[in-house]
Amino acid sequence: MKKSIKIWSLVALVAIYLTGQSWAASDETGTTAANFLKIGVGARPAAMGEAYGAIADDAFALYWNPAGLVNLKTREFSFTHTEWLLDTRYEYFGFAQQFKPFGSLGAGLAIIDAGDIPNVGEGPGGEPLGQSGTHNARFFAFSIGCGFPMRYDISGGAAVKVISRKIADESAHGVAMDLGILYELPFGPKANKVSFVLQNIGPDIDGEPLPFIVKIGSSHRLREDVIFGLEVDIPRDNNLSLAAGAEKQVNEFAVLRAGYKFLADRNKQDALSGFSAGVGFSHGDYKLDYAVVTYGKELKELSHRIALLLRF
Repeated sequence: MKKSIKIWSLVALVAIYLTGQSWAASDETGTTAANFLKIGVGARPAAMGEAYGAIADDAFALYWNPAGLVNLKTREFSFTHTEWLLDTRYEYFGFAQQFKPFGSLGAGLAIIDAGDIPNVGEGPGGEPLGQSGTHNARFFAFSIGCGFPMRYDISGGAAVKVISRKIADESAHGVAMDLGILYELPFGPKANKVSFVLQNIGPDIDGEPLPFIVKIGSSHRLREDVIFGLEVDIPRDNNLSLAAGAEKQVNEFAVLRAGYKFLADRNKQDALSGFSAGVGFSHGDYKLDYAVVTYGKELKELSHRIALLLRF
């Protein structure tokens, strides 16, 4: 019990320090490299407002909280197709497998294609001179990680990412690490958990820092067929956000989901921004999920995601 207290005291101190660092850097909006790393994977997490760090129990846990990989029951293959903003497409392929009693391993590949981007020239005073052809922007991230059980109902996890970006004729590469902890509360259902995740720890890419973020979340089983998630995200390049989401098991085959992500930086948002919803269907070892996320009246766009999960 004393060791457990020491572990969580250390986690609390690290969280307080990193939260202070993140708040101190909140005026760095738009200055970080590889911002595509902040786009989540999977339709289930998106539908639940991305309050998923303490819920993650599948192959997508490699992204949200690598400690959640310990909840795997067998091998899993995952795929996500995302119709992102401004005609950007995001594909994610993942694989994870349990190795009793040591934990689970996972790997994932994220590919983003921003499509054809117009080349716009500028005059001596910075005035636009019109379009002259187009260029393409592509981003890649390959991740490999593990989740492993620890003592006192605590699980740990870590993932390493190799990052690559190519815009026109310019390219850059880098590495990053994610660290996660998952604690199963000693009271209530097993779905009651607390999570702590550090994402995108690593050196600068071309002089620009990575989009480091601290995530603190919890999950709660309200009823046998309802699970609820909460999460606070504290990024280095913006103000914090608060997320909440719920999942309702309708019957043996169907699940309904809804969520909301509140951004503290409201000057760029409106009341319609941040809502999400989705549905999931399962049959045997197959799961198909869909999610839609709103981005408010200013952008007038929706993000659609379809995810497939296969257990074998």
